[in-house]
Amino acid sequence: MEASFQRRELVDLLHRLDTPDCRGVFVLGGPGIGKTVLLRQLEAELQRQGRAAFLVSLRGIDVDDLSARIVSEITRLAGAFEVERTIRASGSDSLRQSSAVLNLVAERLQAPVLLLDALDESRYPQRTAAAIEELSHTLCGWRIVVASRPACIEVRRFVHFGMLQLGPLAEAEMLAMLRESAPNLAEDVVGAVVRQANGSPFFARLMARYVQNHAAPRR
Repeated sequence: MEASFQRRELVDLLHRLDTPDCRGVFVLGGPGIGKTVLLRQLEAELQRQGRAAFLVSLRGIDVDDLSARIVSEITRLAGAFEVERTIRASGSDSLRQSSAVLNLVAERLQAPVLLLDALDESRYPQRTAAAIEELSHTLCGWRIVVASRPACIEVRRFVHFGMLQLGPLAEAEMLAMLRESAPNLAEDVVGAVVRQANGSPFFARLMARYVQNHAAPRR
């Protein structure tokens, strides 16, 4: 069943990606604000539109492994096994070599988008950001969306990248999210969770899960 709750920023993000001179968009926000959820919603919407979207987590990754992680994910999801064969034949998985291969793959994909999550949780965020910037200059036909906490990167150095700052969810959004993810919670409990979560979808889901797991059994 498709999720009915969508963040209001999704429409804005889709619009930015369709801007002709756009290379990508940074999704910035604090911990627990919903960056990963927004990227997953974006991936689902792009795929619903028939576009190619690839979500890659950068958590714990070393910058030297960035190229291999991206290629591995695209190979797995797109069935583009010629990507892996080409890289093995070249004897290199450098960022430049991988970008050349991805450009070849893009020729048979519809408006492909690379979604890179948790840049701030990579081992060296600044170096990883520099590698992503280099990649953005060499890819043709691709858009890149990068999610990160704001303090970890200098967005100004990225040419033709937009910035989308995520804020707390509005009360109506929190209610819609909880009614979907925790439909068995009573309305008064949902209201209490919304007030305590203070706009954070992560903490709202966490508290809702706790209440569900510790609720007294019905008699």
